[in-house]
Amino acid sequence: MRHLAVELAVVVAKDSPLKELSLADLRRVFMSEPFSDPSGTRLVPLNHPPKTPDRVAFDSLVLGMNADTVGKFWLDRRIRGQSGAPRTVDSLALLLKVVARLPGAIGYIRPSFIGSDVAALKVEGVLPGKPGYRLIFPG
Repeated sequence: MRHLAVELAVVVAKDSPLKELSLADLRRVFMSEPFSDPSGTRLVPLNHPPKTPDRVAFDSLVLGMNADTVGKFWLDRRIRGQSGAPRTVDSLALLLKVVARLPGAIGYIRPSFIGSDVAALKVEGVLPGKPGYRLIFPG
């Protein structure tokens, strides 16, 4: 049985000054490197739980790692006393609520879940659903 491709939108609060990120900057944000929006607010990345389909897709597309490699990467960083992994949010509803209300919060969701409180960012200059959008994972 063949599955449909999964497209992931990177989202921030609707009033965020951040409108676009490169893939390299998105990777930096989700590798817990300090990164701020145009107003100087530090971005706070939020992840889906490990091994969920959207997390696996995001880790592969953005970080270039599979679930096991990601786990080892964060364990190694913790052992070395470096910054930890992004916070994991257990539900889509909570992720949307936190992104909408916490200054600097950034997450990723399927575009069909974008509501009035969050906005999709352009990634490499392209919005989700447009030709050339890069965060698509073959299902």
